Amino acid sequence: MNEKMTYAKILKTLREKRNLTQKEVAQVCDITPEYLSKIENNTKTPSMILLKKLAATYNVPLSIIIYLVEDSERKTTHESKEAKELKALKDRMINYIFVEDNYKIATLRDDLKTLRAYRQKTVTT
Repeated sequence: MNEKMTYAKILKTLREKRNLTQKEVAQVCDITPEYLSKIENNTKTPSMILLKKLAATYNVPLSIIIYLVEDSERKTTHESKEAKELKALKDRMINYIFVEDNYKIATLRDDLKTLRAYRQKTVTT
């Protein structure tokens, strides 16, 4: 996935993947379908409180949604072996979250630990 991930794109993809309508999600999150539409069309940005509700509705950890958005905003200046391994890991996570239905929570935890280790390594160097 080389295109920039936004809250709009991620949230719309998650809703569609779960075969939910905007009306159903809006009702669960106590917002209007019109407001959800504006979020999914990138004309409104959801608050952190609403993001938490949406993440819970889609059964996806909020940290994953935030990470995907933040990570897509970063630019990698070089393609080291480590950067390629990290990209492969992120691509696998994105594929599992958005495409596969059988992403196991234990796998997610392991992948997140690996991502944290990479992040800490880059922060300390």
